[in-house]
Amino acid sequence: MPAPPLFIWTGSVRDGGWAARLYRRDHGGVHDAILNQTPDPPRTLNSALPRRLDAVITKALEKDRSRRYQSAAEMRQDIARVRRETQPARLRTRKLLTAAALILLAAAGIWYYWSYRNRVTLSDTDTIVLADISNQTGEPSLDDALNAALRYSLEQTPYLNVLAIDKVLGTLRLLNLPPDTRVTPEIAGQISLRTNSKMVIASSIADAGNRFRIELDAIDGQSGTTVARLREDAASRNEIVHVLGDCASQLRRKLGEASASSPGSTSL
Repeated sequence: MPAPPLFIWTGSVRDGGWAARLYRRDHGGVHDAILNQTPDPPRTLNSALPRRLDAVITKALEKDRSRRYQSAAEMRQDIARVRRETQPARLRTRKLLTAAALILLAAAGIWYYWSYRNRVTLSDTDTIVLADISNQTGEPSLDDALNAALRYSLEQTPYLNVLAIDKVLGTLRLLNLPPDTRVTPEIAGQISLRTNSKMVIASSIADAGNRFRIELDAIDGQSGTTVARLREDAASRNEIVHVLGDCASQLRRKLGEASASSPGSTSL
């Protein structure tokens, strides 16, 4: 026979206003529903209830006394079991969130470290070696025009000190190379080491369908590491020089140029 306190508790649940919702009856029909009808599962009223707790409540409301809880201790055991099963899930979620936060912090720290390590700082005496453009368009007539346009754009600011052409030619002689040698990024790297320059600027242009793809790379003159990169597309041949000038301006800013350091710079 059920213990009186448990029977009273079960009756209070049934007789409360909550029972009217559980049996989906108005208050006048609740008494008959409690005696003769099976209530809807409690989760239909509150979907946040754990399924195990739903089973505990349903068992407490069984009409057959032999199928109800026979003691409060039995019900307490089931409720304790539900608590143990739900709390570990919350604990695991909390641990996962904590681990994710730590991973994000570690990733941010690594990113900051590498950004700090690879940051570019140029002094007034630092020089930059400008490599000849790598022209992959099949139009050799672009070579001289684009090399001149890029040098002009990079020299628009006092922040960048491009190694003079006569010094480039003199270093080619020291490398036992003829003066008309094409200054590839590799040769520009050798010139940078000989002249103790800070950086090499390499550029390229290639066909990209019906467009022209322009790329600029800033390469550490001593380690050979790429520290900045720009890539833009020109919609037509007439826009190549203009886009090249825009790329050069963006690259200058990536290399640390303040917007006020080149008040006289203009687009090409």
